Amino acid sequence: MEPNGSPNTVGAVRTAFSLLAAVAERGGTAGVTELATACEMPKSTVYKHLNTLVEIGYLERDDGTYALGARMVDLGQHSLARTDLYPAAKPQIERLAELTDETAGIAVESRGRVADLYWDSRSDSAISAAGTSKHPHCSAPGKAILSQCSDSSAESIVAELGLPPRTSNTITDVEHLVNAVRRVRERGVAIEREEQYEGVNSVAVPLTDLTPNAAIYVAGSAERLSSKRIEEDIPGILLSAANEVTKRFLAET
Repeated sequence: MEPNGSPNTVGAVRTAFSLLAAVAERGGTAGVTELATACEMPKSTVYKHLNTLVEIGYLERDDGTYALGARMVDLGQHSLARTDLYPAAKPQIERLAELTDETAGIAVESRGRVADLYWDSRSDSAISAAGTSKHPHCSAPGKAILSQCSDSSAESIVAELGLPPRTSNTITDVEHLVNAVRRVRERGVAIEREEQYEGVNSVAVPLTDLTPNAAIYVAGSAERLSSKRIEEDIPGILLSAANEVTKRFLAET
């Protein structure tokens, strides 16, 4: 359903941004029928708005689906780069990508969701898109960020956002998720195996005692990011990078 606003607002703008948010929530790609159902709008209305967003560069169309366009990602990067974490994290993220030959990034909490602040990639395909926001329950950085909340706060976030399944491996039970977050607190490392995207694994560590809550991560093909790499090889590199980011951030604030 198209959202209603005050007399001083434009309904078409609300509709367009509702659709952009819905695309982002679905990993950055979605189809007309899926979006019409999610936003409770007629398919004809959704189709017209999507085509307009494609025409002005905020979405891209590919074989019947719509993905966030370069202009949308660019807006997100400009917005998130305003945080003091950006200059502190950027050199370490680039170093992580170089050391692992994968996608590395820093994610921050934004209204309960997880938004990529910056990422760099040395792999064939980028896993992330800076500026887009996602549910926290199905990714390593999301769980690392949830680990910085109390159990009750994490449950409140989940109650508001839900636990939508992204793959057959996605955690969709609150108790299961809370237990997983507790394990992250104990270990200081979050690991995710094909919970957000099929064929993609990720590993993350929280950046503690910072505002907003944040985490740095490495993500890549499940074929390349084996259990040994995400459990033994990469966590130490991530922890070292996290310490450097925290030190630089605190020194500059």
